[in-house]
Amino acid sequence: MTRMILPLGAALAVSLAVPAFANDAQLAASVGVEPGVYTTAELIQLSTAMADDDAITVSHILRDGPETISTQSAAANQGNQQLADFLGVNVNDYTTSELAAMYIDATD
Repeated sequence: MTRMILPLGAALAVSLAVPAFANDAQLAASVGVEPGVYTTAELIQLSTAMADDDAITVSHILRDGPETISTQSAAANQGNQQLADFLGVNVNDYTTSELAAMYIDATD
């Protein structure tokens, strides 16, 4: 089975469309992993793979964890850098979700 990687915009849209989970810690608990280890996108992919009984993807995410690099990494890193530059913060100190939330707060 092929692993689907969502573009950054789609991943953000999916993460915003998951109102049942108030935060990453709850999502991590719902899939049985340690909070703070996986990104929101990885947690959503893990949850989806579990719901689809996709053992290969589940194993891949759990085995490779946050070190997994997708073809979207360069675009995501550029997007994160742009958000961080706009916000005047260090890109390495925040996740994509945190930067997006900060951007929304700053422009709201």
